[in-house]
Amino acid sequence: MAGIGQLIYPCTKVVDAQTSTGVYWVLGESYQGMAIEWTVYVTFDHTAAAGAVVLESAPDRNYAGTWAAVGSAISWSAIDKAHMLNATGLYQALRIRISSAVTSGTCDVWVMGANKT
Repeated sequence: MAGIGQLIYPCTKVVDAQTSTGVYWVLGESYQGMAIEWTVYVTFDHTAAAGAVVLESAPDRNYAGTWAAVGSAISWSAIDKAHMLNATGLYQALRIRISSAVTSGTCDVWVMGANKT
């Protein structure tokens, strides 16, 4: 039975107290295709009132078109609440994007990835 194997991409804060829409993290080339289990944590601070973060994938980290959503958007739902998205798959390129501006506060995002045994 396959399970979680080696941690390839350690839990890393990739978005720090941001509010504006835009891309904030793109998986480095040296990690492309190495991990197949990904976890994304998003927290909205105690003053946030709205906002959304998405995990997206494309065939190349420099792809200029619309990237494919991986899972559902992580939307604000309560102050000081941690949200989590788990994604399984072999992704050539991954990125974190704030798709809806965070109002009245900020958000932080952490990403980690592992392979399977």
